[in-house]
Parts: sequence; C-alpha cells; structure tokens
Amino acid sequence: MGFQMDSETRHLQGCYPYDSKDKTLNEDVHMEGLFKRPPSNYALVKRIQDVDARCALCGELQESETHPLLFCPHANKIWATFPFANVFSTYHLCSIVDAVLMIQKCNNVQLRKFIAIIWSCWNSRNNDLFHNRILSPMRVITKALNFVNEFRVAVKHFVVPLARTPSTWEAPPPGLVKNNFDRAKLGEWGKGWGVVGRYSSDDILFSYVQQASGFTEAELEEANACLLALRRAGELSYRKIIIEGDCSSLITKLQTKICPKYDLELCNQVYLKTS
Repeated sequence: MGFQMDSETRHLQGCYPYDSKDKTLNEDVHMEGLFKRPPSNYALVKRIQDVDARCALCGELQESETHPLLFCPHANKIWATFPFANVFSTYHLCSIVDAVLMIQKCNNVQLRKFIAIIWSCWNSRNNDLFHNRILSPMRVITKALNFVNEFRVAVKHFVVPLARTPSTWEAPPPGLVKNNFDRAKLGEWGKGWGVVGRYSSDDILFSYVQQASGFTEAELEEANACLLALRRAGELSYRKIIIEGDCSSLITKLQTKICPKYDLELCNQVYLKTS
C-alpha cells in the first residue's frame, strides 16, 4: 500500500488494493487522513480566545444573552420605565427564559409587554451599532407598547366566533356518518380545509385535506370546508351523514338560509348538497 502527500491540501492520499473476488469492494477505496490538524476542542478554544467578548456599547467583558438585553447601560435606560425593572437586579437571571418565567407569574398583560420590549431593545441596540441611529429610551418603549396594542386590536378582527357545540366529539346515531370539517390559514400565502368522516363506533372512515392559495375571511373558508366535506362524502357514496363544524355563525346561516349577498352563491352550493 503506497501513500503520498498532496502539497496543496496537506492530505495523505492512497489506494487500498482489493481482491476482485471480494464483492464488498468493487472499486478502489480512496483513503484520506489529515496531516497535523489540531484537535477540534483545541481549535474551538483558540477561536474563542481570538474573539473579543466585550460588549460593543459599554465595554464590559460579559458574553451572555442577559447582558445586552437587560443589564447593559443601554438596556437599563430602556427598562427604567418598566414597572419590573428593579426586579431584574434582585434575582439571579441566567437567561432570558428565566426573566420570562419570572414576569409570567405576574400576569399575561405584563408578559406581552415584556416580550415586545425585549424585541424593541434588541432592535434599538442593532440600530445603534450598525446604523448609528440612536433612539431615546422613551421612544423605544412607546414603539413596543404600540405594537402590543395594535396587535391586540387586530386579533379581534381575525378571531373565529367560539363554537356553541360540545367541546368533545359525540358519536352520531347508528347507521349515520358524522363528517367534521375545519379550515386553516397557512402562513401568508394560502389556506387549507380538512375533513374527517367517522362511524358511531368512532372508527375513521376517511380523512381528506386540500390546500389552495389566497385567503378570503374565516367564515367563507369555513363554508368552503363544509362544501368540501359534502363533496367528499358524495364521492364515497355516503348518503346518510351529519355535518359538524365549529363556526356557529356559519351553522346559523345554513340553518336559517339567511346570508349576505357576497357569499350567497357559496351557501347555495352547500344548500344544494344538503337538500
């Protein structure tokens, strides 16, 4: 067996001879070995030593996640207006998770504000370091709290009405198939509808998922999911079915056959399937 040193890569290269009768080796096996490569732990220690771990804003030799977000003078000025600022110095916080768990014991409102200020504090630090844009602590806090309030208001317009149906699944009468449907919003790009059909014995007969691009509004997508459930049951020749969904406003419109003009066509398709 012969080996030679590659002058550029400093790798040992060689060829392992094999017996042509040995089917486990059907070609030359190239072997490489690193030459004078330092151990991985040594390389890691050397790299850490070469990195300046001091805070770029205050110069403190402190490499941790809590320093830039809680204890750096830059962060202290921001947190000074927060009601729990004095608590940070009282407790030994090893991580941001510790701080979150501590604030969570108070109430969810303060927790939302705390997380938003953490995010705003990090953005403010980056703007100072990389763009030389310094925002006043009060403005940083105001932006964070405005974000929380705007989000709270916006969520009210996207929440689907709570179901007026039992919280647990109830089996249909013997001989009938219960067809449950629901819709989902897939990120920013699309939507999905899901269908599950079950016997009174709770055995799953079929399940089906369909995705599409775009999203109109929650109630209309629930209607699309309902229509998909009816079509799927028809394709599988199930005639005696019960349709169940968790959007009470849609169920009311289908029961009373009263709906706005903009979704009249969609509801009519559902009516035709149920009639």
